[in-house]
Amino acid sequence: MNSQSEMMRNLFAQWVPLSTVREDPSSIPDACGLYVFRKREGEFGRLVGKSDILYIGSSRNLRQRIVHNYLRGVGGETTKRIHLNLVKRAYMEHVDLTFTLKGEREYEKFEKELREQYENEHHEFPPWNRAR
Repeated sequence: MNSQSEMMRNLFAQWVPLSTVREDPSSIPDACGLYVFRKREGEFGRLVGKSDILYIGSSRNLRQRIVHNYLRGVGGETTKRIHLNLVKRAYMEHVDLTFTLKGEREYEKFEKELREQYENEHHEFPPWNRAR
């Protein structure tokens, strides 16, 4: 992750094209964890600095969230917005995914910390995240 802190670099070492996940959904575990989407072609301007991060999220079941919800468009407002970007606007070929497994009690806490860290560095959330 080009402009992100050491904590994010250490958590997310391997990135895979999201189109690969679409072809092989079993590559994503049925487990709790954090996940991040990034723009493969590099960084883009933010209010402060640059970043390649599009979305920071967490789920009790990573495969369900990423494959069934985002790639198939089943779910609420955020899911449908991300599905629109990935599928209908054809960003799928330009987005990479990474994830890290966290325990049942940890994954939401780490997501909040990563979003706060991003907001502190860039003075805004990633573009596909919405302020809560």
